[in-house]
Amino acid sequence: MRASPELPRTIENEYFAMARLTPMLRVVKDAVQHHPSHLKFGRILLTMYDDKMELTHEVATKVPDFLGRLVFGRIIPSDPITFEAAGHMSLVVGYAPQARGTRAYIEFCMEVLDRE
Repeated sequence: MRASPELPRTIENEYFAMARLTPMLRVVKDAVQHHPSHLKFGRILLTMYDDKMELTHEVATKVPDFLGRLVFGRIIPSDPITFEAAGHMSLVVGYAPQARGTRAYIEFCMEVLDRE
């Protein structure tokens, strides 16, 4: 029986998410250095990416620069369809299979499966 993959943590591509993340990462890095065998740090998925906002480009660059391989390559774009699907208690894949957010989540799932 295969172990299930650890669920990723998500980070919205906006200033306050980055501001909250920075102090937390310092604590995590310090804890992992002092207790490497006791702690395991999950991977991070960047979400809510808006290509029209310069700040999202900055966050999407700085987080992987700082964390390297802990950040998934796929970035999930901000897409109102994903919010609509959740509001209708539907899976986005069934609600809007052709939406860009749906495609990004499917590609993310493929990335996760390829790494196992």
